[in-house]
Amino acid sequence: MTAEKIVAYKALRNRITHNRIVLTDGVETELIAAGGAGVLRDLSFLVISNNNSNTPGHVDIRDALAGTIRLTIEMLEQSTVIVPLPEPLPQAVANTAWTAEVSASISTIFITAMTLDVEL
Repeated sequence: MTAEKIVAYKALRNRITHNRIVLTDGVETELIAAGGAGVLRDLSFLVISNNNSNTPGHVDIRDALAGTIRLTIEMLEQSTVIVPLPEPLPQAVANTAWTAEVSASISTIFITAMTLDVEL
């Protein structure tokens, strides 16, 4: 018999970080906290729900505060978008937070994100 490791989503459980936020305006907000010195948090999964019954819009995802937009997700009114990235989206710089910003026209967006931690 061989020893086995339990692996989830291509990573050991202690390398997975997740968080859920609610956005109600067009302000860039921390989605996943920085991982600490020498830690990259590569984005692997998103679930975004637009709770607004009348207004479509979009959500921008960045890998650092006021950084380059890495993903833009278009949202229809009262919709949910699931984004399972086939390969994790690499974070450009260690020890920075992933952020999300909703277009100002949408009043309530729920975002759940998961990252895989990589130590340099």
